Amino acid sequence: MKVLLACAVFLATIGAAVSAEKPIPELINDLGVEEKGNSTCNTACGILMTKKDEAVPYLEEALTNPNERIRYYAVRALGQIDTDASRHVLIRAFFEASEDVRPHAGYALTWHPHPDAEQVYIELLTEKDPWHAWHAVEALGTIRSQKAVQNLQEIEENPESWRFYYTAVVALRKITDQGLSQEVADALAFLREAKYASDIDEKKLNASAAVIRSNIEAVLPDVLELYLWVAKGNESGREPNAVTLIRDGGERAYPYIAIGLRDPDFNVRYKFVELVESLSLARAFPAQLEALAENDPETLVRQKASQLLGKEDSE
Repeated sequence: MKVLLACAVFLATIGAAVSAEKPIPELINDLGVEEKGNSTCNTACGILMTKKDEAVPYLEEALTNPNERIRYYAVRALGQIDTDASRHVLIRAFFEASEDVRPHAGYALTWHPHPDAEQVYIELLTEKDPWHAWHAVEALGTIRSQKAVQNLQEIEENPESWRFYYTAVVALRKITDQGLSQEVADALAFLREAKYASDIDEKKLNASAAVIRSNIEAVLPDVLELYLWVAKGNESGREPNAVTLIRDGGERAYPYIAIGLRDPDFNVRYKFVELVESLSLARAFPAQLEALAENDPETLVRQKASQLLGKEDSE
């Protein structure tokens, strides 16, 4: 077995070395090779990225190649090259290329946010793909786009999802220089660590919770994001935790919970329904729970919402 594995690694190394010697036009053609594992395509893409601006004219030409795979991977290579030349090619592609290239070009520009692509990010906010729009919000925050403040405020006021809302909040903090203090950021980080750690400094945990409570109005979105942040399992039973801190927020948390209850992502909706249950807040969200119980496409959400309404009826 070890011999076979060594042979496979050797052959892969030889293959990559051979590919590195290929002229750029041949590497462009390799982007269109369909095979299990995409090794030829991925190797070609990686080599093209190392060639930086030398490869950019060829990749720009590839954006009009009849082969859809070549067009797609050419965009990816340009996005990872991250030079002025590659960035400007992608910007032109976003505004001038075919409809299948345009959204990928915009998304690739979010990988290394740059002020030159500001208008692209703003236009991505209205794209159909929420993944691209979400990354555009992050990019606008990274480049501190003053031009996008109104757009981000509109997202904040009428968000389509929790993730969209929270990303806009963070972006606006960066743009307006109203970010969280280091003390608060450290407290949130420790609370996140405590969520899954088997052994934690209880004194530091309580001190971190006290910092968060004293800034609860500003930091509630972050605590709710922490509640949703699941690497494994559910909320820690150790208190204070995100749930107890959200409870401390009182009615100030209600608008955020309402956003989560209408989220398009099943996992987010379900977590927020569980939060309503944990905080005994069914009376605060009767209309939302009724809608979920009757119309949610996911059985688990319908059942949980119905259960909460039943509990409420019996009280």
